[in-house]
Amino acid sequence: MKKLFFSFFCLFFWVNSQVFADTQLLDGRTADEWLLRANRAVFQHNHQLALSAATNALTLNPQYAEAYFIRGFSYASLGLLHQAIIEYNDAIRLNDKNETYFLMRALAYMGRYIYDEALSDFDKSLQLNPNQPSLYQKRGQLYKNLEKYQEAISDFDKAISFNSKDFLSHFRKAEIYDALGLRQEAINCYRAFLDYASPNVQPQFIEQARTRMKELQS
Repeated sequence: MKKLFFSFFCLFFWVNSQVFADTQLLDGRTADEWLLRANRAVFQHNHQLALSAATNALTLNPQYAEAYFIRGFSYASLGLLHQAIIEYNDAIRLNDKNETYFLMRALAYMGRYIYDEALSDFDKSLQLNPNQPSLYQKRGQLYKNLEKYQEAISDFDKAISFNSKDFLSHFRKAEIYDALGLRQEAINCYRAFLDYASPNVQPQFIEQARTRMKELQS
């Protein structure tokens, strides 16, 4: 009986010591250190390393919402949107007060043409933080894809109210007005886009705006 008790005690001690070790260190690093490494890898566009480091952080701390988010972001960057959504789901399950989690899941849904879910996530993100001009711009693009033009214009106008030089919102508005046959409104928006466009804008957008302005003015 004493031998059995001693064996049980040894097994209990070994299991608990392993759990303690697993929650403290992995290859000499803590969960926080692995998460820091994952963040650095994201900034270096090394998404495979980010995935590996974030997974190690989760091995040590399965409740690390940020690690799930980094894995989601990395999968999305690699074009694996379905897997990204799964990771974002876990991040949101652990922390449903972070507007960025909802935003990134919305973009992943949008990339998979799951528009209803994307719109719901855009709305949730804006409820958490209504002062996100880029989010209005992105939701406006979703409304444009859905051909809900008034809602799209409203969102683009909201984005422009934060930054009058938001050239992308001006361009998207121009496209909508052009499609609706509102000539002068389209011309004005194309002109604003050309006035504010940054040097790194893709040339085809510049060419499209100039060409359409000439055609509409004639």
